[in-house]
Amino acid sequence: MYRGYQYCRIDGNTGGEDRDASIEAFNKPGSEKFVFLLSTRAGGLGINLATADVVVLYDSDWYTSFYVKIILCYLPSKIIR
Repeated sequence: MYRGYQYCRIDGNTGGEDRDASIEAFNKPGSEKFVFLLSTRAGGLGINLATADVVVLYDSDWYTSFYVKIILCYLPSKIIR
């Protein structure tokens, strides 16, 4: 919890069991998790945040053309720039 907000976080140091538990807790019906902090260092394998209303990508190693392709393939037709 941070400033009264519950959150989940996955980064490059998060173990497999903690990773699965965080994803499950975030997607659980009625979850009180406000935000899911996801580092690109975590890798994308098996990450499903289907209940997320908004996805914000932050990466200190931003590689624009690569991420634009991902966004266009996987996000709905509404893209906020």
